[in-house]
Amino acid sequence: MVEEEQVKREDSMKEMSYSELEKLKAERKKQKEKTVNFILAWMYHENNQLIRLVQKRKIQQAYGTSEVQGDHQQAAKVIRRFPQTKPVRDGGEKQKPGLSKDLLAGVFGGWS
Repeated sequence: MVEEEQVKREDSMKEMSYSELEKLKAERKKQKEKTVNFILAWMYHENNQLIRLVQKRKIQQAYGTSEVQGDHQQAAKVIRRFPQTKPVRDGGEKQKPGLSKDLLAGVFGGWS
């Protein structure tokens, strides 16, 4: 069956004119160039990812940390919350929040 298709393709190519064959060649050449460019772009991307990974590992080794750890090596995350035991400022709990009497008198008292 494959041989039959190949024979049909060869017969159809014989029937094509020279300009049609040139167009077909040009299309195939463009497709090959696109494929090659795609492969090169993919390789460039993969290479950059690998370079970034190697650099990250070098930095982590320099600081003595390692991101790549097994499940048995991961420590439990500890969240420490310290309650506030002292007021933010001295005497802050005694003073009521609000506006001063002078300010309120100036705003509301001047309308006679």
